Amino acid sequence: MSKQKESAAAFLKGTGMTLLLYILLQMLLALLAVKGALPEKRLFPAQAVTAVLAMLPGGLYAARRSGLGALPAAMLTALSFAVLLSLAGLLVYDGVAQTGQTVVLLLAAAAGGLLAGLLGGGGKKKRKKRPAVRRRS
Repeated sequence: MSKQKESAAAFLKGTGMTLLLYILLQMLLALLAVKGALPEKRLFPAQAVTAVLAMLPGGLYAARRSGLGALPAAMLTALSFAVLLSLAGLLVYDGVAQTGQTVVLLLAAAAGGLLAGLLGGGGKKKRKKRPAVRRRS
Protein backbone atom coordinates (compact mmCIF):
# COMPACT_ATOMS: atom_id res chain seq x y z
CA MET A 1 0.00 0.00 0.00
CA SER A 2 1.35 3.43 -0.89
CA LYS A 3 2.12 6.08 1.69
CA GLN A 4 -0.83 8.23 0.61
CA LYS A 5 -3.26 5.35 1.04
CA GLU A 6 -1.77 4.47 4.43
CA SER A 7 -2.09 8.09 5.55
CA ALA A 8 -5.68 8.30 4.35
CA ALA A 9 -6.57 5.02 6.03
CA ALA A 10 -5.01 6.15 9.31
CA PHE A 11 -6.80 9.48 9.07
CA LEU A 12 -10.19 7.82 8.45
CA LYS A 13 -9.69 5.23 11.19
CA GLY A 14 -8.69 7.96 13.64
CA THR A 15 -11.77 10.00 12.77
CA GLY A 16 -14.03 6.96 13.11
CA MET A 17 -12.45 6.04 16.43
CA THR A 18 -12.98 9.59 17.69
CA LEU A 19 -16.60 9.70 16.58
CA LEU A 20 -17.43 6.30 18.08
CA LEU A 21 -15.82 7.16 21.40
CA TYR A 22 -17.59 10.54 21.48
CA ILE A 23 -20.98 8.88 20.93
CA LEU A 24 -20.28 6.34 23.68
CA LEU A 25 -19.24 9.08 26.09
CA GLN A 26 -22.38 11.07 25.25
CA MET A 27 -24.46 7.99 26.05
CA LEU A 28 -22.69 7.73 29.39
CA LEU A 29 -23.37 11.40 30.11
CA ALA A 30 -27.04 10.92 29.23
CA LEU A 31 -27.25 7.96 31.58
CA LEU A 32 -25.61 9.95 34.39
CA ALA A 33 -27.99 12.86 33.78
CA VAL A 34 -31.08 10.62 33.81
CA LYS A 35 -29.98 8.88 36.99
CA GLY A 36 -29.39 12.26 38.66
CA ALA A 37 -25.68 11.72 39.21
CA LEU A 38 -24.79 14.63 36.91
CA PRO A 39 -26.72 17.89 37.40
CA GLU A 40 -28.01 19.59 34.29
CA LYS A 41 -25.89 22.70 34.80
CA ARG A 42 -22.74 20.52 34.73
CA LEU A 43 -23.75 18.71 31.55
CA PHE A 44 -22.24 21.14 29.03
CA PRO A 45 -18.77 21.30 30.64
CA ALA A 46 -18.80 17.51 30.75
CA GLN A 47 -19.64 17.44 27.03
CA ALA A 48 -16.67 19.69 26.28
CA VAL A 49 -14.39 17.41 28.32
CA THR A 50 -15.68 14.36 26.45
CA ALA A 51 -14.88 16.06 23.14
CA VAL A 52 -11.27 16.46 24.25
CA LEU A 53 -11.09 12.92 25.66
CA ALA A 54 -12.66 11.39 22.55
CA MET A 55 -10.22 13.23 20.32
CA LEU A 56 -7.11 11.91 22.06
CA PRO A 57 -7.07 8.24 20.95
CA GLY A 58 -8.17 9.00 17.39
CA GLY A 59 -5.70 11.84 17.05
CA LEU A 60 -2.88 9.76 18.51
CA TYR A 61 -3.68 6.91 16.14
CA ALA A 62 -3.62 9.20 13.12
CA ALA A 63 -0.48 10.95 14.34
CA ARG A 64 1.47 7.73 14.75
CA ARG A 65 0.23 5.87 11.66
CA SER A 66 0.17 8.50 8.96
CA GLY A 67 3.15 9.91 7.14
CA LEU A 68 1.97 13.50 7.46
CA GLY A 69 3.64 14.21 10.75
CA ALA A 70 2.14 14.11 14.20
CA LEU A 71 0.59 17.56 14.52
CA PRO A 72 -0.90 17.89 11.00
CA ALA A 73 -2.43 14.41 11.14
CA ALA A 74 -3.99 14.97 14.56
CA MET A 75 -5.31 18.40 13.58
CA LEU A 76 -6.80 17.03 10.36
CA THR A 77 -8.53 14.37 12.43
CA ALA A 78 -9.82 17.08 14.79
CA LEU A 79 -11.03 19.13 11.82
CA SER A 80 -12.90 16.18 10.34
CA PHE A 81 -14.43 15.41 13.75
CA ALA A 82 -15.58 19.03 14.09
CA VAL A 83 -17.07 18.94 10.59
CA LEU A 84 -18.93 15.72 11.42
CA LEU A 85 -20.27 17.29 14.63
CA SER A 86 -21.47 20.31 12.66
CA LEU A 87 -23.09 18.12 10.01
CA ALA A 88 -24.85 16.09 12.71
CA GLY A 89 -26.18 19.33 14.18
CA LEU A 90 -27.42 20.40 10.76
CA LEU A 91 -29.15 17.09 10.14
CA VAL A 92 -30.72 16.65 13.56
CA TYR A 93 -31.68 20.22 14.46
CA ASP A 94 -32.17 21.76 10.99
CA GLY A 95 -29.33 24.14 11.63
CA VAL A 96 -26.43 24.79 13.94
CA ALA A 97 -27.07 27.39 16.59
CA GLN A 98 -24.57 30.21 16.59
CA THR A 99 -24.14 30.15 20.35
CA GLY A 100 -21.07 30.15 22.51
CA GLN A 101 -21.64 26.50 23.34
CA THR A 102 -21.22 25.44 19.72
CA VAL A 103 -17.95 27.30 19.45
CA VAL A 104 -16.72 25.85 22.75
CA LEU A 105 -17.40 22.28 21.57
CA LEU A 106 -15.54 22.88 18.32
CA LEU A 107 -12.64 24.47 20.19
CA ALA A 108 -12.59 21.51 22.59
CA ALA A 109 -12.26 19.17 19.61
CA ALA A 110 -9.42 21.31 18.28
CA ALA A 111 -7.74 21.31 21.69
CA GLY A 112 -7.94 17.53 21.81
CA GLY A 113 -6.37 17.34 18.35
CA LEU A 114 -3.60 19.72 19.38
CA LEU A 115 -2.91 17.70 22.52
CA ALA A 116 -2.87 14.45 20.54
CA GLY A 117 -0.51 15.97 17.99
CA LEU A 118 1.89 17.15 20.66
CA LEU A 119 1.82 13.82 22.49
CA GLY A 120 1.93 11.69 19.34
CA GLY A 121 5.29 12.76 17.99
CA GLY A 122 7.46 10.60 20.26
CA GLY A 123 7.10 7.28 18.46
CA LYS A 124 9.78 7.72 15.82
CA LYS A 125 12.88 5.57 15.65
CA LYS A 126 16.20 7.17 16.32
CA ARG A 127 18.96 6.83 13.79
CA LYS A 128 22.10 5.03 14.73
CA LYS A 129 25.11 7.24 14.85
CA ARG A 130 28.06 6.23 12.76
CA PRO A 131 31.11 5.44 14.82
CA ALA A 132 33.74 8.14 14.69
CA VAL A 133 36.67 7.38 12.43
CA ARG A 134 39.92 7.62 14.29
CA ARG A 135 42.79 9.01 12.35
CA ARG A 136 46.27 7.94 13.11
CA SER A 137 48.93 10.53 12.92
